[in-house]
Amino acid sequence: MSVCFETTKIDLHLINSVEWLLEGKLYVDAMNSILALARRFLLNGKVKSLELFFKRNDLTTVINQIEIAIAVGKQPINSSTRRELSQYENLIQGFVEYENWQKSVNQLNSESNIPSLIEK
Repeated sequence: MSVCFETTKIDLHLINSVEWLLEGKLYVDAMNSILALARRFLLNGKVKSLELFFKRNDLTTVINQIEIAIAVGKQPINSSTRRELSQYENLIQGFVEYENWQKSVNQLNSESNIPSLIEK
């Protein structure tokens, strides 16, 4: 599987569809859709698309809203679903930190004078 670092129009359409459920306060459906979206993106190597979704939607807020909906008697979600979403968020955060580290290394390598010292 290759990792794709771009977001397509189809990915944006899928993200917008899940956000529509969140805006409509259909939290249980949104939670299931977020899981399906995350799985689809990860299976297809769409790391940037999943990162974009998590940037646009604060998962902690979404989970809190779902817990409030549960408290007023709507359909409950299980803890494994909540845990899986948190793990996806942590995974994407790891990719973001790796990408930032890689940019720093590349910047340091381009600013380094070691190659010029070796040539002498």
